[in-house]
Amino acid sequence: MIKRYGVIGEGEPDHIIIRNILYGFFGAKDLDIRKLFPIVKDEGGFHRIFKYIGTKEFRDDIDNLDFCVIQIDTDECQQWEERIQHIGNDSTQINEFFETVKQVLINRIGESYPLLEEKIIFAITIHDLECWLLPFHATNASDKVKLHSCKTTMNRIASEMKLPIAKGSPSRISNFQSLSKDMSKNKILLEKHDINPSLKIFIDSLSAKFPPAEPINEV
Repeated sequence: MIKRYGVIGEGEPDHIIIRNILYGFFGAKDLDIRKLFPIVKDEGGFHRIFKYIGTKEFRDDIDNLDFCVIQIDTDECQQWEERIQHIGNDSTQINEFFETVKQVLINRIGESYPLLEEKIIFAITIHDLECWLLPFHATNASDKVKLHSCKTTMNRIASEMKLPIAKGSPSRISNFQSLSKDMSKNKILLEKHDINPSLKIFIDSLSAKFPPAEPINEV
């Protein structure tokens, strides 16, 4: 039986990238991946994610799935009213920071979390989704490992590639698909994922949930 995966993300680009990562990790594109939230274009963001994962709707949605990926950016974490300190580019604090953010999400899910825990996989992008694209496109070593100001750097790289992803660009969504294409390839994903520490945490989480991390089919 094909397993059913749901994705909760801050916006359409996040869903595109998570989907391509799942394709790459499993080495297959015949996966049943469903967009849980946001359903309406451009109605995501951390406020709405926090609200959604605490609802009965979320619990009902996840009941109909085998696994659920919850993605959130952390660049605005100091606006969450959770007393979280932004860590900037300090990679030495990544693991502790990840666990702090994960606990915030668990708290937002509430008392039902222990019943849902085995289904949930956290994709915490520290600090922006664009940080996960840099290892696949940046040529400068310091840019590849960036945690902060990734949007600015990736926007510049994407523009140089004539694949603009800045908000307002008419082909923004399709360009995210193009820029994340290599993530859908098992060999490339597994070669480059550990350049970015929070992407490594996500892939490690998948590996722990689905051992061994071998492709079902070559892509």
